Amino acid sequence: MKVFVAHSREDVADAVQSALASDRALDIFAGHTRSGLGSPSVASDRLDVSGLAGVIDYQPGELILTARPGTLMTAIEDMLMQQGQMLAFEPAIDPGASLGGAVMVGCAGSRRPFAGAARDHFLGFEAVSGRGEVFRAGGKVVKNVTGYDLPKLFAGSFGTLGIVHEMTIKVMPRPEIIETLIAPVTDWDSGFASLRRIMRGDYEVSGLALAPSAFSPNGRDAMLIRLEGTPKSVAARKANLLARESQIQFDVLDHNPWMALGSGRWLDHAPNLWRISIPADRATGIVAQWSADSWYADWAGGRLFWIGDGSADAGAGQLRARIRGLGHATLIHGDSALRQRVGVFQPLEPSLAALSRNIKSQFDPKGILNPGRMGE
Repeated sequence: MKVFVAHSREDVADAVQSALASDRALDIFAGHTRSGLGSPSVASDRLDVSGLAGVIDYQPGELILTARPGTLMTAIEDMLMQQGQMLAFEPAIDPGASLGGAVMVGCAGSRRPFAGAARDHFLGFEAVSGRGEVFRAGGKVVKNVTGYDLPKLFAGSFGTLGIVHEMTIKVMPRPEIIETLIAPVTDWDSGFASLRRIMRGDYEVSGLALAPSAFSPNGRDAMLIRLEGTPKSVAARKANLLARESQIQFDVLDHNPWMALGSGRWLDHAPNLWRISIPADRATGIVAQWSADSWYADWAGGRLFWIGDGSADAGAGQLRARIRGLGHATLIHGDSALRQRVGVFQPLEPSLAALSRNIKSQFDPKGILNPGRMGE
């Protein structure tokens, strides 16, 4: 096995040319903090892009950040915090985690339904394709409609379409205060219904979760609601919410649970973990079949985290059958054997699978970039 180490665009291009010449594939990585996401790579060689690090350009007044993909998320978070800004899609910020990894796996937290996904904040990039060609896509302005929107295609592609070595991200103002309300629920149906009703209201919430007592911060089945912004705005929206939802007894939570909640960490102890995206109004029917210590809900029920049922396939068969046509389930924790056996991603319909293969062939015709990571 060869290990290539990239510190420049030329190093990346050289590694790709070498892989093409020897007909060997590349496993592309930086911080290795997200190597457990996606299907296991079947590449013969490795390309370390952690040396492609550093901020190239940051313009707080324009809400634009351009950096190399190996730049640590902790460094970016510290820099943005000094300017009162943030990455609004709320990626997990783990020690060693990189910006490129967050975008390439489509990492996003509880704010996604209200602020958008990683792809909605990914404005432009420069990359090397599986053909060994250097190309640019998108730009450094929020409104850029020239050509195809390749940043949206590349976000969440697990590095299978190209090796990005420069990326531009939209940043947003950081809220002055964050307040989390918590209230007990008597049953899942009424709890989910309350969250959906609040989501449709004019309260400008930025987080809506339902937690069984096993994970709830107050030790009871509860709903959690996040309000953020300026103190005056939060106070007004909170008063409006309490007045209209007077039948619910709200308390203020004394800490911020959203980073752990939105990333699935409340269930990190489990050997297997599914992340399920469905229409929020279907959540009650799904969770009714599960034990109360095996799941919790984000996005007002639109995203569920579940540890599986203890069977050999970790519940893949029954779960995917139940949500077929409604949404998708992704295995985000599981050993390599399970990830290979059941597949990490929801199987695509034949027409979508054909389209995916065609796109892949345009960027990487010999299949040398992270083969297997998308389950292909």
